[in-house]
Parts: sequence; structure tokens; C-alpha cells
Amino acid sequence: MQKHKFFHLIVLLLCFSGKETFSQSDTVSFSELFAEALNNNFGIRITRNNAALADNSNTLGNAGFLPEMNITSALGRTVNNTKQQFFDPTRPPVERTDAKSISMNAIAELTWTVFDGFRMFATKEKLEELDRIGQLNVRWQIENIYVGLAILYYQLSQEQKLQHVLETIIDISRARLALAEKKFQVGSASELDLNQAKIDFSTDSALLLSHQVMIRNLIADIDVMIGRSPEIIFYADYNFGLNTEIIYEQLIDNLQQQNVDLLIARSQMDVFYQQVRESRSVFLPTIRAYGTYSFSKQENEVGVILLNRNRGYGYGLRLNYNLFNGFNKRMDVENARINYESSEINSQQVLLQSEADLYKTYNGYAYSLQAISLERVNLQHTRQNLNIAFEKYRLGAINEIDFRNIQRTALEAENRLLTAEYQAKIAEINMLQLSGGLSL
Repeated sequence: MQKHKFFHLIVLLLCFSGKETFSQSDTVSFSELFAEALNNNFGIRITRNNAALADNSNTLGNAGFLPEMNITSALGRTVNNTKQQFFDPTRPPVERTDAKSISMNAIAELTWTVFDGFRMFATKEKLEELDRIGQLNVRWQIENIYVGLAILYYQLSQEQKLQHVLETIIDISRARLALAEKKFQVGSASELDLNQAKIDFSTDSALLLSHQVMIRNLIADIDVMIGRSPEIIFYADYNFGLNTEIIYEQLIDNLQQQNVDLLIARSQMDVFYQQVRESRSVFLPTIRAYGTYSFSKQENEVGVILLNRNRGYGYGLRLNYNLFNGFNKRMDVENARINYESSEINSQQVLLQSEADLYKTYNGYAYSLQAISLERVNLQHTRQNLNIAFEKYRLGAINEIDFRNIQRTALEAENRLLTAEYQAKIAEINMLQLSGGLSL
């Protein structure tokens, strides 16, 4: 009678294993891991540095709006052996050895482009878009880390649930083995039945060990993604919410305005448009204002001039206009126009592909929700069957093979439900990413 109660308790434990919430002192939520990944993930950190480079380059000076000032100076000294004879016979010749001559000059020049065919305005707009692309790339990287981490985390959650189911299956196989041994001792079971019970128990144990290794590897992958040692062990939260009220039409509307791939493609299109404006600027003249201040001084130990010193300033305008350069200007404009046209086509392709991805993902999401409802009903029946089969096996009404098949069917039903829940959750996250609605 006590053995019968023990068997019945194990079956009840299996029946409720898919619904139980486990209390682990080292359970870590997805939001906690993602917050850590935001600070430590290597890909996010590198992308942020690249965005910082684009932000640093987005200046008025880099666009050509600000003046440029240069200072040039030189200091020289010469030593000569000099001999001078003059036409005037009254002047005596001059002959010097190691005669020194010192010269010094410096010039400061300020140049300011007043007009360059509106190129500087186009360049500034291009820098703004490149800066925006840098920020969008950071968002793109964060979204991908979010999705990648979610795929691993929720898989870990379901695999840990499945591990509990496998442990319960082993408990049943262990109890079955104990019963087979007792039957064999009293002569009501054959050695074949006993050996089969041993084989099934060993098979279930090996399956659990393999599953535990897979879970440890999943945890290691998560640890690496968030930038920490792969040896840190933790448990995933078994309870995660599933949004069953997603409206496809709202996702499509949000996608067209918030999808990060589409926003990047549109910004790249704007960059190529500004490059078209830059290439057209060469058809107009360039006007630069300049101002200079110069100083020069020369001292000689021999010669006609003992000291020569000058200082002063100058200013003016310079105009530059290229009349002909082998039709290269026209070629540059045409190439820039083609690049812009290609970027426009790419933007349309990204939009269509994103809509197709959303459509397919939503179909998978809707299927997974239906599968969850079906599998929950199916799981109830398989659990009932397992309970009945265990009672019949205890009474000798069914053999080892039939009971094993029913046991395997119950395990498969548990696994199918966990898989359907996981697929629905990942589809939900992918749809939010495509529509730009992830909560980062």
C-alpha cells in the first residue's frame, strides 16, 4: 500500500511539473541580464565608440563653415667668406672671413571660404545624417543583443522546466525498476522485464545528463553575451508573460515609422542626396577671403645692407573657377546621382523585406498561440493516460513496452508545450523589434 502511494505521488508530480514555479536564490530576471549587457557587451561598446566618432566629426569646422589660420616662420643663419671689389676706385675692396648673415621671417594668414557653391551646407547636412546613422547603429546593435539574449534566456527557461520533467521521468523509471526487481524476486516478472527496466532507467539518466550539459552551455553563451565569465551559473525565471493581444495592423503602421533598418536605409539615402549636392557645387566658383600679417628681418655682417626689417598686413579675395577638367565634374555628378538612386531602391527593398518578415513572424506567432491551446488540452490527456498506465503496470495489466511508450508520449507532450510557448515568446519579441516597439 505504501509503494502504491509512492507511485501515485510521482505521477501527480509529473502532472503538475509544467506549471510549477521554482524558488531559486540565484534566479536572475531577463531585465537584470539585459541591463548588465548594456554596460558590458563588447559589440554595444564598440558601436557606441563608432557613434562617438561620427558625433565628433559633425562640426561646423569639418563642414567648411569656419576660417582656417596658419602661421609660418623661418629662422636662418649663413656664414660666408666674402670678397668685394667696386667699380668706384675710391672705395677700397672688402674681404671678410666667416661673415655671418641672420634672417628671420614669419607670416600669419587667415583664410575663410565665403562661397563654395553651397557645398558646405550639403556637407553639414551629410554630417548630421552620418551622426544620426551612428546613433541608429547603436540602437540596432542594442536591439539585436536584446533579441539574441532573449532567445537564449527564454530557451534556458524552458530547458530548465524540461529538466525538471526529465528528473520526474527518472523518478518514475527508478520506481518502475524497484517494482520490476520486486516482481522478479517473487517470480511474477521475467528477467527480460527487469533488464528492460534497467535499460530504460539508464537511458533516462543519460538523457538528463546530456540535457544538463546543454543547459550549462546555454548559460555560458548568455554570460559571454553580457560580457562576463562563462562559469557564472544562474537560473532563469520560469514565469514569463506572453502577449496574446497583438494587432497586426498596428505593427505594420509602427514598422513604417520606427523600424531601425528602415530608418538607417532612409538616412543613408539622405547621405547620398547630400553627396549629389556636393558634386554639383563644383559648377559654381569658389570665393575665399584672406588676411595676412608678415614680419621679416635680416642682419648682415658684410654687404650693402646692414639691416633690413619689414612688417605689415594684407587682405583681399581670391576667386577660383575651374573651366574644364576633362568632363570629370559631370561624371562625378552622374555617379552621385546613381548612388542616390541605388540607395532609394535599397530603402524600398528594406521596407518590403521588413514587412514580409513581420508577416511571416506574425503567422508563426498566431500558429504558436493555437498550438499552445491544443497542447495544453493534449497534455491533460497524456497525463491522465500516464496515471492510468502506471496503475495498470503496477497491477500487471500492461507490459514494459506499452508502459514505456505511454511514458515517452507524456514526455513528448510536455516538450511540445514548452516549445510552443518558447516559439510564441520569441515571435512576439521579433515582431516588436520589426515594428520598433522594443522596450530598451
